[in-house]
Amino acid sequence: MSATDAPGIDSRACLNCDASTAGLYCPRCGQRTDAERFTVRNLWKQNPNAVPQADHGLLRTLRDLLLRPGSMINGYLDGRRVPYVNPFALLSLLAGISAFAYSSWPFELVVATDGMPAERAARFAAFSRHSFEFYSPSLLLYLPLTAGLTVACFAGVGRGYAEHLVLNAYLMAGSTLLMLALFPALVVTSGGPDFAQTWRYGILALLGYQGVALYRVFAARSSRWWSIALRTILAMALYVVMLTVIPVAFFELVYVRL
Repeated sequence: MSATDAPGIDSRACLNCDASTAGLYCPRCGQRTDAERFTVRNLWKQNPNAVPQADHGLLRTLRDLLLRPGSMINGYLDGRRVPYVNPFALLSLLAGISAFAYSSWPFELVVATDGMPAERAARFAAFSRHSFEFYSPSLLLYLPLTAGLTVACFAGVGRGYAEHLVLNAYLMAGSTLLMLALFPALVVTSGGPDFAQTWRYGILALLGYQGVALYRVFAARSSRWWSIALRTILAMALYVVMLTVIPVAFFELVYVRL
């Protein structure tokens, strides 16, 4: 008789691989058997693979994040966590790589400052360059607000605030991966007439990815696809407003007044 079949031992199915186990860790995949829904209190405890490593599913995480974000994120939230890298560690890693790449290359940015006083124009040009170079790391600062935004837009679909933090961290990591893919095209067009258009199309691609992925995450949990579609459009519209208003306020409060 195996330990998992012994009398008096509470056997349960592993949420990751469905193997029967009675210990703290699954004997087949190694995931903890006490994996629970994410809450603000247990968020860090429930996140394995805190250090992104190739042998801990980094490549699989990146692949699934781009090709099947809905099923991947829902699976992670529902307990299938061993194959994937911690979303916060992944976002931090990719954002750091993106910031290094974009700040190291001498991009020639053309900033519209017509009609501005000389000092304000200089500060606006510096602000625009910093915003461009550190776009991906800035997403980390937006994460709590973005999670609150999607909680409000998808109220009643069955995900708590901590779960929205996780799913938005993954979506931002996917967007940052696309930012890195866009980097070569921006290098080639830097200083030329196509640079602004390349950047504009890149931002639209990032927003499109986030919108489609967000829809797929919640469409899998609801039969009312039209409701999820409308909620997704609202969430993305509010997200764009947030990304517009906060930088403007930051520029006025920090770059102009300080």
